[in-house]
Amino acid sequence: MSTYKYKDGNKQLIANHMEDVENASFRETMIKFHASSMVPVLKAYLENDKNCPFPYDDEIIDVVALMKATQTYETCSSEKFDPCFESIFQKELSKKDQIRLLKGVQLKEAQLAAIFDFAEKCGYKFSHYTWQGEPKSVKEEKLPSFMHLNDDGTVEYVGETTLTEGQMRTIIEQADVLIVRIFDNGSHWHCFLQTYKGLKGMESGVQGSRPHLHYLSDSFGISKADLVKMIKIGRYPNTPVHIPLLSDKSED
Repeated sequence: MSTYKYKDGNKQLIANHMEDVENASFRETMIKFHASSMVPVLKAYLENDKNCPFPYDDEIIDVVALMKATQTYETCSSEKFDPCFESIFQKELSKKDQIRLLKGVQLKEAQLAAIFDFAEKCGYKFSHYTWQGEPKSVKEEKLPSFMHLNDDGTVEYVGETTLTEGQMRTIIEQADVLIVRIFDNGSHWHCFLQTYKGLKGMESGVQGSRPHLHYLSDSFGISKADLVKMIKIGRYPNTPVHIPLLSDKSED
């Protein structure tokens, strides 16, 4: 995991990035990542709290972070989800069968952890890959250290920049980012792929116009090795399966 710290006056921003992971335990990976993400935040909070009523050190902070991360994982992994995903991981299915099963299925973000936890219980190992392209419309030295697009369309940023808010918004909205999770049991693999534009509902077509993730598997006629090669250069195969991804605040 990589941790980035940005300061803007009295404000401090801490951002964490998961490195690529291959053939690991989903549960152990996510708990470790979330615990490691919380440690610098807890330290910063306690350092700024001059009235902290109890003594602490790095070991105590690590224990508390691990405990909280484990509790969060157990809560998320207990979410209910469509039983079609049980069939996906447990049955011998053709591409046609998988497409049929997933047609019309919608997911809330919180359900992903439960589905991936179920995959691990079925004997699948977890791999995680990310790819991010370079902004095409601006030189890197003109970018601030950090940019974030809020839900209301405003942009928060840290660091000096000559860019206008509109230019920063365009860069964020046009960013090429892949987030890929693959589950492999040695005989079959299943891939859940997200793009930044897909998460924003900014891809082409009717299915691409709402937040979604892409699904494909070994039944789609591509090897896992070739898929990973494509991901590492910012490409991915076309797939007819787009699973709408609902906000956790959504009612349906």
